Amino acid sequence: MAVDEAARRTGAGKALIAEVVRLAEERGCDKVSLLSNLKREEAHRFYEAVGFVHTHKGFTHYFPD
Repeated sequence: MAVDEAARRTGAGKALIAEVVRLAEERGCDKVSLLSNLKREEAHRFYEAVGFVHTHKGFTHYFPD
């Protein structure tokens, strides 16, 4: 998910998440998952504030250029 910098702190992100969760629940999904870089601490606080729970730690293998 990305919100344009000019629209941040306006409720746009919260509205987007709420609609995604609403649509998922309406369609019978049992969860909504998202990935976020460990360095994005502000984003993590936002996700927790809108009801997400930190549940995973991921790993990435990069190939040389």
